[in-house]
Amino acid sequence: MSEFQGLTKEAWNLLSQGRDHRLSDDQLLQLTLHLKMVASWADRVPQRARFLFVEWQPVLVVPRVEGLGPEELGIAAFLQPLHSQLGAIALQVLWKTNQLVRTFCNALDAGDIIVAATMARSLMETAAAFGCESDQIAQLWRMRCRHPAPDAESLADFMNSAHAVVGQILFGTKLKREKTPETGIERTNVLTLIDRAEKLSENPGIRRLYDVLCDTVHPSIGSNRCFWTKEPGPEVGPVFEFVAERAARGELSELPFTIGFTALWALTWLGWMWNLFDRTRKDLCLTAKVYALPGAEYYGVVHPGKPEDYCPCGSTNRGRECPHYFGRPEGIAEPPAPHRAKPNNQGMQTDTGKDARG
Repeated sequence: MSEFQGLTKEAWNLLSQGRDHRLSDDQLLQLTLHLKMVASWADRVPQRARFLFVEWQPVLVVPRVEGLGPEELGIAAFLQPLHSQLGAIALQVLWKTNQLVRTFCNALDAGDIIVAATMARSLMETAAAFGCESDQIAQLWRMRCRHPAPDAESLADFMNSAHAVVGQILFGTKLKREKTPETGIERTNVLTLIDRAEKLSENPGIRRLYDVLCDTVHPSIGSNRCFWTKEPGPEVGPVFEFVAERAARGELSELPFTIGFTALWALTWLGWMWNLFDRTRKDLCLTAKVYALPGAEYYGVVHPGKPEDYCPCGSTNRGRECPHYFGRPEGIAEPPAPHRAKPNNQGMQTDTGKDARG
């Protein structure tokens, strides 16, 4: 795959050209950095992976591993498929985002503003779905870790709840045959996810900006205005004259600003939520001791480090200070709730002094 170059000067100028709405230099710099950062993640993870789906029976036959009892190994084997599914979700989100980011930049560089709007909308949908659903998984895991887990059977309710979310992410679809989803799992409506993401990320106005992108992508006035260079003024009589130009690139509308700002929101929030999700996945691996199972060498498996080293879960605690076990007190080895730290594009201002959140 060719090296990712990010935004060119032409794209930078396009996003800052608006009359009433435009991105500031600071916002453009943030967007440039986030595009390169998130796109690069796909190059640093495996390019091929496997993941597991297993319907375990109540009684499991597990191997012997020195230092671990049968109950601990039973729990590890019981939770391993879920852990591998979380690894698959992480990889596929990064792979998809990389494609969207590359096409987004190529479209802006070429001045293809409708294509750029399509990519920005897809980035918003990807970020909204992943952010909301990964937060659901994290909450389920945090709640379950507060109670002891004497055997695999005690985790059954948690697994059922987690599989409901994971099934949505991996197999949910809007495609139907005779009113039945083709995979048996109907995907949550994307507008529901956008609305949830707006609240969870504490960015009011995101839904309206998403609607602006939809109006551009759909065959409606939003896409038509991309080509207008003159609209009728009040001095025109009964004749309405519109002047259109193929290379107008949305200069009469707020579309360039909307494209840039929504892409920045999506990448900032996606990056934040992906890191929290990654920590949840590693915490599950360490708590359930998945690393101890023979053959646990797929993406996402982490091993305990030395007590004096930083914990591999990413908590920034030393290993001895970051215990991973069921029944731990509330607050230990848990990622922070998303609302406690907002993405850094929160409440940014446009050059016109208008609130960029809408």
